[in-house]
Amino acid sequence: MRSSHPHAALALSAALCFCALHSLAQSTASKPVKLQDPRKLPAAQIQSDIGNVAWEFFAFMNWPELPNKRGVPDSTRSIGDPGPTVWESFKNESEIFLQNGLRPAGWEVKSEIPMARLHNSNPVGPAQPFQLSPAERAALGPVDSNWIHYLAEPIMIDGQKICSDDGNFIQYDVRSSRAYYDYVVNNPGRYPLYNIQGQQAALADPNFTFTFPTETLEIKASWRILGPTADASRYWTAIGVYWDSYHVLRSARIGLTGLHIISKALPNWLWITFEQVDNPTTTYTYNPATQNSCVVGQNGTPVGPNPSRNTSLDPVNQEWQKALSGTKWQYYALMDTQTDFVNASQQPILMSNSQMETYFQPNSSCISCHKISSIGPKQNLRLALWNTQNSLQPYTGAINFQDIVNQQYPGQSFKAMDFTWSLRNAHYKVSVAKKKPKPQAKAAASLDQPQPASTGR
Repeated sequence: MRSSHPHAALALSAALCFCALHSLAQSTASKPVKLQDPRKLPAAQIQSDIGNVAWEFFAFMNWPELPNKRGVPDSTRSIGDPGPTVWESFKNESEIFLQNGLRPAGWEVKSEIPMARLHNSNPVGPAQPFQLSPAERAALGPVDSNWIHYLAEPIMIDGQKICSDDGNFIQYDVRSSRAYYDYVVNNPGRYPLYNIQGQQAALADPNFTFTFPTETLEIKASWRILGPTADASRYWTAIGVYWDSYHVLRSARIGLTGLHIISKALPNWLWITFEQVDNPTTTYTYNPATQNSCVVGQNGTPVGPNPSRNTSLDPVNQEWQKALSGTKWQYYALMDTQTDFVNASQQPILMSNSQMETYFQPNSSCISCHKISSIGPKQNLRLALWNTQNSLQPYTGAINFQDIVNQQYPGQSFKAMDFTWSLRNAHYKVSVAKKKPKPQAKAAASLDQPQPASTGR
């Protein structure tokens, strides 16, 4: 697998020269991790020192949030300090793409948790806003971040699931930065890209091209459920809510197992993926025989080591893990990065995360997959993710968007959405019909005319 990857030589070069390029690349015993926004780095530096830049993104994303300033780091604090991180305070996709397709609330408004019956507060009765009493919160166990995550996705992109070793499904949430949110809501074309009608209006405009700002960031996180007494010493922890199989919203302490970071810092975006170091032996493939639940000892095989992990990045990982010693972040490792479709030999570049692409890791290419993010006609809204139906064969290598359109839906019009599959979470806007006033009864022509008899209804 590594033979098809161009980053071996690049990462070796980074391992040799990173001392001259980054503060963290010097002796980490005496140099703490400093706050730096890597989106401001020159493109050439990003390309030449990709391993360290990936870690710079990781540090920036996991820096403590400035209280009540979503997505803004607190320069007075240090990475690893308790409290929500920068990315945790990004907008959840559930806050941007509302079920009714209406305009989302303002950036600072916290509205990600749906109205629902919560199992430990109100098991029956009408839906109501999510709340956790101090006693309920304490019962979940101690957490590093008090941000409440809505884990809107219980399955991976291929529709499958994986289990943790203590018998719970891995859960997911997707979050986006202020630049992403602003573009979806207030793009130059003034299209409401937060609903399908707005995206199709953009499709019909020959002068509109989906182009997100260079500051745009997207995050996808995978989480395991941690019981109140579970060992959470090697996981970044928070509070999560998710739907159970009975469609009741449950709350739990959650531990981070994987993190995709996607940045528009480069034209084809910069793709970065991290995993918690214990994943190979603490996460298992799902066994359908357990009937839609995870059963300890009865699920599939361990997901094992990530087959597309770039081992040439190990020296960079070790330096950063030393720098982060004493924080939960020392227990995370960079799996790989991706900045192009193919290597110098024109072979597809592959990258995956064992928590998010479990069943098609050997064929996973982030850039190739996201290149076909699309909006199309009403009868075929999106291009298909897979080369063939009912098989895990994603697109890899160089992608010509129009060629894929011609293969899948000849003669139909599609438009690329700048690598952002998250836009497919949009719903149709639901128009609220105005009630027509009831017609007034016509006055009788004459009081001595007979009136219609009542039907008694």
